[in-house]
This record gives sequence, C-alpha cells and structure tokens, in this order.
Amino acid sequence: MHNDLNTLFLQNNTGERIVDSLPVAIYMTDTEGRLKYYNDSAVKFSGREPKLGTDKWCVSLKLYYTDGRPMPHDECPMAVSLQEERSIDGAEAIAERPDGERIWFKVYPSPLYNKEGELVGGINVLVDITERTKAEQALQESEEKYRTIFETMDEGFCIIKLEFDDNNQPVDFYYLETNPAFEKHGGLTGVEQKSIHEVLPTIDEKWIKRYGNVVLTGEPVQDVLYVESLKRWLDISAYRIGERGEQKVAVLFKDITKRKQAEFKLRKNRDRLLAALGIDTVGVLFWEMESITIKEVNDAFLEMSGYDREEAVGKTWQELTPEKFHPISNQAVDNLKKNGHTKPYEKQYIRKDGSRWWGLFAPRVIDENEIVEFVLDISERKHVEEEREQLLRQVESEREQLSDIFKQAPSFMCVLHGPDHVFERANDYYRQLVGDRELIGKPARKAIPEFEDQGLVGLLDEVYETGEPFRGTDMEIMLQRQPNTEKLEKRFVDFVYQPLRDADGSINGIFVQGVDLTERHHAREELKAINETLEERVQERTEELLSYQSQLRSLASQLSKAEENQRQQLASEIHDNLGQMLALGKMKADLLQNIPDSADSSGAITDLQEVLDDALRYSRELMSELKPPPSIDGDIKAAAEWIAERLEKHGLKVDINDDGRPKPLDEEVRITVLQSIRELLFNVVKHTSEKEAVILLRRSRDQLRVTVKDEGEGFDPDKTEWTPDKNGNFGLFNVQERIDLLGGEVNIEAKRGEGTKVTLSIPLSGKAAAREEEEPEETPEPIHKSKVPQVAREERIKVLLVDDHQMVRKGLRKIIEDQDDVFVAGEAGDGEEAVSLSRETAPDIVLMDVNMPKMDGIEATRRITSEMPGTRIIGLSLHDEKRVIEKMRSAGASAYLTKTEAFESLIVTIRAEASAQGE
Repeated sequence: MHNDLNTLFLQNNTGERIVDSLPVAIYMTDTEGRLKYYNDSAVKFSGREPKLGTDKWCVSLKLYYTDGRPMPHDECPMAVSLQEERSIDGAEAIAERPDGERIWFKVYPSPLYNKEGELVGGINVLVDITERTKAEQALQESEEKYRTIFETMDEGFCIIKLEFDDNNQPVDFYYLETNPAFEKHGGLTGVEQKSIHEVLPTIDEKWIKRYGNVVLTGEPVQDVLYVESLKRWLDISAYRIGERGEQKVAVLFKDITKRKQAEFKLRKNRDRLLAALGIDTVGVLFWEMESITIKEVNDAFLEMSGYDREEAVGKTWQELTPEKFHPISNQAVDNLKKNGHTKPYEKQYIRKDGSRWWGLFAPRVIDENEIVEFVLDISERKHVEEEREQLLRQVESEREQLSDIFKQAPSFMCVLHGPDHVFERANDYYRQLVGDRELIGKPARKAIPEFEDQGLVGLLDEVYETGEPFRGTDMEIMLQRQPNTEKLEKRFVDFVYQPLRDADGSINGIFVQGVDLTERHHAREELKAINETLEERVQERTEELLSYQSQLRSLASQLSKAEENQRQQLASEIHDNLGQMLALGKMKADLLQNIPDSADSSGAITDLQEVLDDALRYSRELMSELKPPPSIDGDIKAAAEWIAERLEKHGLKVDINDDGRPKPLDEEVRITVLQSIRELLFNVVKHTSEKEAVILLRRSRDQLRVTVKDEGEGFDPDKTEWTPDKNGNFGLFNVQERIDLLGGEVNIEAKRGEGTKVTLSIPLSGKAAAREEEEPEETPEPIHKSKVPQVAREERIKVLLVDDHQMVRKGLRKIIEDQDDVFVAGEAGDGEEAVSLSRETAPDIVLMDVNMPKMDGIEATRRITSEMPGTRIIGLSLHDEKRVIEKMRSAGASAYLTKTEAFESLIVTIRAEASAQGE
C-alpha cells in the first residue's frame, strides 16, 4: 500500500500537492537514479534547484561520509537502495550546499513498484539533523575541555579521604585520586589508595589535623609546607568536597622550592642582586617614603607595566593600583612606616593601556627616606587559579547533584571505582543493607568479604570487563550485618550493576542500585502463617479485609474509567484527523474528476477515489468498534444493540428484549454494565456451539436487571473456581468484582448441557434515579422574529459553515465559492460559535457538523431552529448510521449528508433547501 500510494503521488497533481506541503525534503527518481520529482522542502534543503531528468541519485551537489570523506553519488544510500532493491532506515551523511554550508542529515530511501510488482523508481526522505549533531559535538568538546584542564593544569591536584578515631580526631588519610602534575610537584608516584603514613612516614601530624579540621568545619586551608623527606617547599590549598560525612578533601599544591630558594638568596645577597637589577626578571620600584611616589624602577617593571622610565617616575602608589586594592596598599604603607617591613601580598596593577595584571609584592624599607618593592608577575598563576576554581565549582556542583540523588532515592545505591571496585560513595539505604562497617576507600572484596564467597564480586569483575550491565532479580544473599560476629543474615534483593565510563568511553567504575525485598519476603511468610490459621483469626483480620476491598473497588473503578476514556480518545483522534482529512481528500479528488483531462489521468483519479473510499470505510468501521455513535448517549438498550451488532461478525445472533421503562445510569455504572454485557456475550461465542443469546433489560423499582442467557453447553457453578483466567481476561470473576463494587449482585444459573443464565442486578444511584423526577432542562427562550437581526434577502443563498476541522471548512468553502448563486457568510468551529454567528448573520442555510467540542451539532441545531425557524439546517458527518440521522432530524435538521457524498449533492441540496425555505 505504501508503494501504491507513492506511485499515485507521482501520477497526479493531487499527490504532488500533498507531498509539496510536507516540511521534510522528499524526492523521487527513476530506476536509473535520474530525478523525476522533488518538493519545495528539498530545494530549501539542498540550497539549489535540482535538474529533473539530469541530476542523479540526490538533490545535493556534494555528499560526504560522516567522517568527512567525499561520498560519490552512485554510493549514496538512494543508489544502494535502488541497486539492492531494499529500504534503508536512518543512514547518516553530510550534504554541502552551493554556498559551502554543510548539513548533517538522515535518509530513508525506498524502492517503488507498480501494481505488477515491477521496479519503477525510488523515493527518499531527508531529515536535517544538523542542530542536534552540533549540540552533541559541542557537549563532547566541553567535556574534553574540562578533562584537559584537569589533566594539564600546572598545579598538582589530589583528593584524599580522612579517617577519624572514636574521639572524632583525624588520624590518617588516603589518596583517592591524583592528576599528572601531582608527581611533578609532589615528587610522589603510585600513591592512589595508599595511606599518607605509607607514602611519607615522617609526615608532620599537624597537617593530618589541619586536613581533618577542613572536613569538620568546612574552612579551607592555604599555607606553605616544607616536606623534609622530599626536600621541597609546597604552596598548598585544601578544600572540603561533598558532605561532611564523606570526609573528603581536595588539595591543590605547587612546588615553590625554587621560589623559596630565590627568596632566601635574595635576602642574603640583596646588595649584589640590586646591582644586577637591569637584567633580572623581578620588577623593582624605589619609592619616596613620605609621598609614596616612584623614584626609580628597573627594566623588568617597565616591561610589566608598559610605561617608559620617564612616565613611571613620579607616579603615586594609588595611580598604579585599582581603587579596590587601595586599603591593602595603605595598610602595607602603615606597616612599613611603623615596622620597616610588611608581609608579601597580592594585588593588581594598572598597565599603561588600561589592562590589569597580577603581581606579588614584597616592599621593604631601605632607610628612613626610601622604600624598595620587589614585584613578581603572577598573572598566569591567577588565571590558572581562576580556571581551577571554576573547575572545582563545577565538580562540586556535580557532586552535590549526585549527593541529592543518593539522599533522596528510595533504594540502596553505591559507586565503585576501578577494577578493584573500591567504594567511592554509598547511601544510607546501602549501609542499612550491609550493616555497620567501613566502606569508603576500601575494595569490595575487603569491605564485604561475604560477597566474594557468594560470587557477587565475580559478577562485578564481569561487568567491568565486558561493559554489559547485570540485573539480579529476587536474589538471596547472606550478610554479616552485626559487627564482631560471624553470624550471617539472609537477605533478598533486586539489584542492577551498571558500568560507568570516562569521556573516552573506557570503563572506570560500576554503579550499583537495587531494592531490599527482605521485609516483603518476611511479610509473605507471615501471611502464609496467618492463612493456615485463618478461621481462628477472622475477626482480627476483618477490618484489614474491608480496607483491602475498599481499595480494590476504587482501583477497579478507576480502571473502568481509564479504559473507556482511552477508547473515546482514540475514536476522537480518528474522527478529528484521519476521518476529516480523508473526507477532504475525496472532495478534492471528486472536484478534479470534473476537470477535462486525458483518459490516463481520469483513471488515476478513479484509483485514488477508491483508495480514499476504502480508508474512509475503514475509519468508520474502526470508530464504530471503539466507540458507540453519538446517538446512543446514555440509552442502555441502544448500547446493547450496538454491542450485539459488533458480535454479529463472530456469528452470534442476539435478541434484545426491553421493558420500555426509563433506565437512567451514571457514566461509571453505564461503562461497567456495558463491559459486563460484552464479556458475557463473548463467553457465549467462546464456550458454546449454539451461537444465539437473549438479553433481557428490566427495571424493578430502583434497580436495573440485565439478564444474558443462552442454550449452550453450560457448566457446573459449584465446581468452578472464580478466578481470572491465565490471560487476565475480563471473565466472570471480574464481572462479579465490578458489579459488587457498584453495590449490585450477580446471579448465575447454569447446568452442564442445559445452557447458562446470568442476571446482573445494579442499583440505580440516587443521582441517576432522581433525574426522572427533575424538571426538564429549561430551553433558551426563543428569540422573537422581531429580535433576530433582519438582513435583507439577497438573490444569492447565504450559507454558514460549521465544522471543527479547518481543512474541511476550507474544502466546503471552495465548493460553494465556485457557484454564482451561493456564498459563505461565516465559519464556526463549534456549536456555541455556530449559535452566536447564526444570530449575527441570519443565514439561509447552515451546514452543521455533528461531532464538535463544547457543543455538538445536535444541540446547536436544536437551538438555532428554535430561535430562527426560517433557517434550514443541513447535517454533515462521517457517520451514516440511522440513529445519528434521526437525532439530527429530531433536533430540526431538514437534510443530512455524509462528508463523502458532499461533492455530488451538496450544492443541489443547498439549492433545494433554499427553495423550500420560501414555501
């Protein structure tokens, strides 16, 4: 059917117009690959007007594989599809437009065949995925960028895990992760997962305490440390990461041994260094003590600041320093005047061009009238620090998000790192599962040795090596959940091992998630014990049983509503989209048939009409299967007849006997009753050879009685177990359950070989039963003819179009506007709008759709004919059922047409109704 439709699109103008309107690029070729057709979207896609009959295989001039290699046109997916006579779904490639722009796209080529099965060409659909591809590439580049910063940053970086004693005092820490610069600045290798005492036995214990204080208080540490065993000076900054309970600290450090040695040397050889300042890289300024103005500078400072010597001499401290650094500079001056020295500090200087650079300043008093200041340009270091801070904030944010997930998730979770499956993180649910034991920083084999014996660690190894997830369902495990004991406790769990990957795709860990089902197992065992002594404990469990039944009823009621709502939603979708568009397609096809053309064209149009007729017939049948027609409403007899009609195709003949008394039902009750009738009739079809049944509908006071009986094989109710069948079908068990939740009863009379009789007794709710006693709904007071806007009668017929589908209204307008004696006075999309426009425009004829939102066509017809008796109503619908027609005529419609016959008889019917209006 797909190929037949595509062939039809190529053979007539209607098909081309439909394809032209699509927002995706589509083109067709002959069997040699030469272009025969393309739509407007294909022109936009390729950036050019392809040449029909000349261009081959594709609408684009240049094609490339996704790795950037040029793709010959005769190797493109369309060529492959035709050569191998197969469809290709979703292959990716790159097209280049004449202006040089490249587009990533997916293709869906398929070969086309005629009715005889001969290959006649191919069709291809091109989907632009450029924006999605660019977004994916940008994300990958961003991840690589941050990973590159971490790997290439000049400062050493490590994450450590603190250990505390029973008094909450830090006693040790372990290295969890290091970057490449760690070895450069720290001079240490292979430290991951090792204790600091293993790495540096002579470590000063004060640093363990300082890192522990970072964990406890969250206050960062920044200081300079001389490591005796390494003979190095380190500039260290430490920050807590994650929550306090995680006991982790991020440490950034840099080897400043050379700088410290330079400082020492500078102190010892000040005079000698000052003599050589002209060739040194350290900036030097000589300031006048009182005015703090520059007396002399060296070449290094001039290069840093961008000034020449004449411009620099005479400038004040404030002129060279941004205002926000004035307080710290003034404090330094006060310390110099008071003590003769001050600590080195960092601040910014303003260059001659207005830009700024960071410097480390160390001023000293030479004598009572002069200050010398040494300046080191640390701009590069500050930039690195800023990038480092940004990276740390990002890492911290990600860790916080992960922490939130761990805290809020209602299941146990942990993250294992590396091939040894070292615990990096575990939430409280996981700790509750495995008991009170140290996990973080330890391999799974050591932290939980029971897992090794039970093969769970072996499963971790397999997941880490293969990259394939593993799911364990209702697995029994043994755990030592109490410390200092060898007693093992049985637990039942569902869990998943999910591999974690780096940016390059390599596996670096495993994420474990699952649910502890032990309590559920215990509950089952307790329930089993209770069931064994159920008779002795009936009274104790009565309240629990009643609560369970109440919940079951509520859930069953919700299920009934959900099933019915789904049916109505599906039927509405078919009506509002497929049905309306097919009707419009037929109207346009009928219109084309009256245009003189060649015999071949006429034959193609006739074929298209047949296809559209079949589709319309199918949509009507499907709607009829899914949803009763609007004429049924709440009529239980009509609904039963509709069900019986549906079962005729199964060979079942149903006789319906109704007492004729009103049987008002609420929606929930009506849905359940119809489902029960349908299931009982299906039982007759499935279980009896006599394909005949009788339905009796009776009202007895405030109850509805529905009886379904047959003369089939029957069965023995006393030997039948009333449980749902293995397929979960809506059997007698569920009929009983649902009728029971309505407060009704099910009575079954059956005997093997003598047929079956099932009677449903359902109480009419007070709300439904009371409807018979209520006053009839007030109808709007008809507008007196003198109140209706009087529009002068014209020679032309004035028509109001009412349909909730804009495309249908457009098609109807086209038919009407081709006539000289008829014109469209207005359009409405629902019943309320139709009533309002009728009052404003006083139309001669109203074309009224039956199914519409807000107010349907039946009610709108009733109101318009009541207020304006002279207006003629022509009903329009996809339905051709008698009940729908009778409802419209009863409401006041004088004529009724299906949308499929609109072209042939619409104008004739309008003229006939207009003539009848004047009689």
